[in-house]
Amino acid sequence: MRIILLASPGAAGSAWGAAIAAHFDIAHLAMRELLRDQIVRGTDLGRAARERLLRGEVVPDRIALELFRRELAGVRAGGQYLMEGLPCTLDQAREGYKIALDLGLTADVALLPRAGHDAVSGPLVAWYRSRGILLSAEALGTAPEARLEIVAALEAMRPLLEHVPEHMRRPVELSGAGGLPGDRPGSATCRPIPEVRLCGS
Repeated sequence: MRIILLASPGAAGSAWGAAIAAHFDIAHLAMRELLRDQIVRGTDLGRAARERLLRGEVVPDRIALELFRRELAGVRAGGQYLMEGLPCTLDQAREGYKIALDLGLTADVALLPRAGHDAVSGPLVAWYRSRGILLSAEALGTAPEARLEIVAALEAMRPLLEHVPEHMRRPVELSGAGGLPGDRPGSATCRPIPEVRLCGS
């Protein structure tokens, strides 16, 4: 299973990303953490990102997407991942899709907690919906109930993903599933977090 988590960056989204990735035993690509690691290790991407961040700028798409390409290539053997922290914009989504397509690793599911729906770019949500891979959940239950319902929905979808081509898929709306812990209507889905900014505020 290949999942893109469209959720607020920070502890809540990361906790959910880690929990879902662990449940399905797939690679967890937390882009902000991966970029922080690049900066600490002083890699080419880390140095380029650090220069921008020291000027108070957002990390350019070319740096974020190159990191995505490298990380995705690293999970190619297993072919399963959950990515969070990218994309924040339609341009990032389209370019990320091209990268994943080149590697034969396009996402099966774009998971959108309804609690953050208003903060996610409308065109971004519409694009994933048009591809038939959007899984949207209403924030009506508690966080533990929401996680169980979302994992159950993903489990139910998993066998279908192996047999239904992307062009025949349809978006799924979960009624009664909750949002990510810490999410609230109107919270900034791509707000900056300390040190690393992949998306604008």
